[in-house]
This record gives sequence, C-alpha cells and structure tokens, in this order.
Amino acid sequence: MNILLTFTFNYSLKTWEEAGILERELNYYKKLSEKHSIKFIFLTYGDKSEKKYLNDYANIEVIPIYDFIKPVNSKYLLFLKTFFIKTNQLSGSWLAILLKLQTNKPLFVRTGYDPFIFSIKEKKSFIKRILFYLLTQLSLIVSNFYTVSSTDDYKFIIKNYIFKKSKLHVRHNWVKENNNIEFSKRIKTKIISVGRLVSQKNYQYLINEFSNSQYTIDIVGTGPESEKLIKQVNKSNATVNFLGNLDNENLLRLLNEYKYFISTSLFEGNPKATLEAMSSGCVVFAVDIPNNSEIIKHEENGILYQAKEGELSNIFEQVLNNDELSNKLSENAIKASKSNFSMDKMIETEYQDLLNLSK
Repeated sequence: MNILLTFTFNYSLKTWEEAGILERELNYYKKLSEKHSIKFIFLTYGDKSEKKYLNDYANIEVIPIYDFIKPVNSKYLLFLKTFFIKTNQLSGSWLAILLKLQTNKPLFVRTGYDPFIFSIKEKKSFIKRILFYLLTQLSLIVSNFYTVSSTDDYKFIIKNYIFKKSKLHVRHNWVKENNNIEFSKRIKTKIISVGRLVSQKNYQYLINEFSNSQYTIDIVGTGPESEKLIKQVNKSNATVNFLGNLDNENLLRLLNEYKYFISTSLFEGNPKATLEAMSSGCVVFAVDIPNNSEIIKHEENGILYQAKEGELSNIFEQVLNNDELSNKLSENAIKASKSNFSMDKMIETEYQDLLNLSK
C-alpha cells in the first residue's frame, strides 16, 4: 500500500524538528510502515535538505514542494496517481483536495483540532472564520474519510455541516508508553505545565493561583506571550521557570520527574500534552471543558476544575494532602492511557481505516 501524506500548510520535516516532535512523528510512520508494508511519501513545504531527516527510514520518502514543484509538472502528477492521499491537518488541505481532484484517488483527512471552532474562540476576524468554515465544508465533501480527535468536535461537525455522515469518525491522539518513575520518588514541590505561551493556555491564571506559594511552576513551551508572562511573574510572588521548547523524548523524561501536571487551557482539541502527562503517571489537573472531560474522569484518573479565582489552588492542596487519592489518580492515568491512547492501538486502527478506504 502507498500513501501520500501532505503536510500542514508551510510545515516541513524541519518544522517538526524545531517543534521537538520529529522523532515522535517519524517513529509512528516507521512502525506503521514496517508492520503493514506501507510506503509513505511526505509532500512537505521544505527544500532538498528535507532528505537528511529520513536516512534511517527506509519506507518513507519526501517530496519537498519548494525544491521540486514550482509549479507542479505532469511528471509528478503522473507519479502521484499511484498513491492514496492523506493530510494530517485541515490547514493546507487544499493541496490534498487538488491532488484528489486531479488523480481521483481516495482522500483521508485527519484533524487534531477544528480550526473553525478555534477561530471563533480566538476571536479571529469574520473573514477568517468564514474561510475556515468553507475549507472544512469543502474537505468534508471531497474527502473519502474524515477524522476528528474528540467527540465534542464530532458532534459540532455533525450539527453544522452538510456531508455524508458515515465518512466522519473519532480518532484520538496517541501517546508512547513512558517508563515511569515510582510516584513516591517524584518531586513534590514542583508543578509542570506544557504548551505554547499563548492566551488559549491561560497561564496568567496559573501564575495568579500560585502567587505567594511554596510551589515552583515549570513551564515547557515558547510563544508570543513570553514577555508578558515574565513581567507578570516579576510582579507576583510566584516562582516560575520558563524551560523553553524540548524535543519529545526529553519532555517525556522530564514528565517522569513530576507528581503534578496542570493544564489551564480554556479550550483544546485532544490535548497531547495532557495525554503524555497521564501516560507518565502524573496527577493531571485540567479545566472542566468538554474535550478534557472526554479523557479525564474527575477523581478517578485526574482532576477537573473550574478556572475561577482560588479554585485551582484550593483543590490542588486537597489532592496534595491526600496520598491515597494521588496514588490512585497516578495509577489510573497510566491505565487509561494504555487502554485508550496507545500508539500501538492507533497504528492498528489507522491500518484498518486505510484498508476500508481501499475497498
């Protein structure tokens, strides 16, 4: 089986490397290709330097758009006619749609979050919202198989778009199993949070909740709100370390050292950082929003809270002082991750999806 994977608009293997997810993503496709004899061609927004990233991946090749296709020529269109087409995000799906129309090959659209929903919550301009809506509608019509990462997104799309409903499916994000340090041996006086430094992640609330606190907050990530958050920390009595970006392997090792992971995000898709924290055996605190409540059962495998003044700090102290509850939440988080979000499970699910698509 041959699969053409079109990258998100303006993304490349170099982009994956800079985001720290290159090895994570490539290992997924390597395992899928080796287990089920699938050959992948990555159509990326990179140049000829992209090829250096694939030296150890025999069943993965790359076509860097900025090196080969300017403009698309008939030689490559003929070559692409032998492949299924898959795109991993809606942004940039127009390229996959064009290739689908040119080649009449099956199109698999996978989304990690719904950009139209995010555009509303991020208060983007009306024009941008309309464009995201139209792109989603077009993708739903043209695609043969369309997946979302959460039930909440599934319900929204079913309600707000016109398309053949049977092509829409929920496929959660996956995480690697992590070698867990015994919970009792982990850091108790530090909290870890992971995510871009943007308003969506609501770090101002996290800093305020732990002002005048004995706990240190370590934040992994970078973003446009960096200076603003540093100023807030300097004005408050909070102790915060901004650790910058880490590649996925180092992030997983770091998560193993912490007992407590806190997400203050106001909206999410199917949050990978939260899933990775659960896989690592952290006690996860997350805002009680639909996409979080799909994966976290309150006081069973994590803690859900309302992002109100004083609520997070209060509930954190209650859990911190209850060793029996903390141990239960850590153990159940690992179990839930293995049962519902493992990479091996997702590989088998995707393979079956591809087989069904080829019929």
